[in-house]
Amino acid sequence: MSPQKFARTSTAKLQPPVCIGDVPSNDFSVSLEEKTDSVVKRLREDVSLPGVILCDEQGFVGMIPRQTIFERLGRRYGIELFLNKEINSLYRELHAPKPLIIDGEVRVEDAVQKALGRDEVQLYHPVVVFHAGKYTLINMHKLITTQTEILANLNAAATKLNNCGVIVDMDKEDVAIEKIIDALREVVPFHDAGLYTSLELPSIHMKGEEFVHSLSENENKADLFQFLQSFNQIVCVDDKNGVSFSESAVGTPQKLPRAWMGVPLLDDNHQHLGTLALSRYVHTPFSMNEKELTSNYAWYISRVVANFLLEGHESKMSRSFHARLDLQKRMFSAN
Repeated sequence: MSPQKFARTSTAKLQPPVCIGDVPSNDFSVSLEEKTDSVVKRLREDVSLPGVILCDEQGFVGMIPRQTIFERLGRRYGIELFLNKEINSLYRELHAPKPLIIDGEVRVEDAVQKALGRDEVQLYHPVVVFHAGKYTLINMHKLITTQTEILANLNAAATKLNNCGVIVDMDKEDVAIEKIIDALREVVPFHDAGLYTSLELPSIHMKGEEFVHSLSENENKADLFQFLQSFNQIVCVDDKNGVSFSESAVGTPQKLPRAWMGVPLLDDNHQHLGTLALSRYVHTPFSMNEKELTSNYAWYISRVVANFLLEGHESKMSRSFHARLDLQKRMFSAN
């Protein structure tokens, strides 16, 4: 399962962040021996930089916010005392409080709560993020804006689900799967997705990107896929060291997911059609709300797969599809 395979499709909007480590950040860092005037020059040239990270031979030392640097230099004798000296001199003078350091695998909403829980002095300071072995900075405006966009997507979940009904009714099967997955990723962000089945289905492609993976009878009896087929229940596995699978079932993954969710695809008789699998390459487990949302979208994918098998004939499943769609509309409108 390659993380690049399903990175974007033609109908997808910008991928919402799985965690704070996915949010664009700044990596401006210097050694303690760097001259202050060099740091100031860089900050003036790039107004998007929220501050500077200080490092020594052992690694991270601290952080000075952009505003704090210019405020101190703007006070009496600030330029004369510090501009031509090492940045460490200014850092010691400021007695800067320990910055908030957040692990990159933390959810955006949790990171916002941590940031807003700081005292008034630090409330608008940038947040230090440790992700993929390095430290970066995110300013509070970017962090809160990102959370606002995530909430806007969630508020539109009902509309997106209703649109899925139209997609299943009107679009070709390959385009329908693509559009449903794109709608899902806007409310349940992930890094990779796949549909695994042992059924004989026509070739399904998403604008040239393979999405459906065939499982032989023996492969389908392996690990998590066997459990899903036997019990028809959502399975979530979280492991900071990586979730391993039968190599024959999923190929040789370039990168092991650290959070994985498998959702069974069922027909109206609760017969197993396959598994919708979502992967995250950070240890950011799927929440209960995300499981419920994925289950709803998986139901529409089940309809698409079933349509292949039914060859377009009117059936109990077709009638059930419209009944379920009406029920969902009433449920969301009531909320």
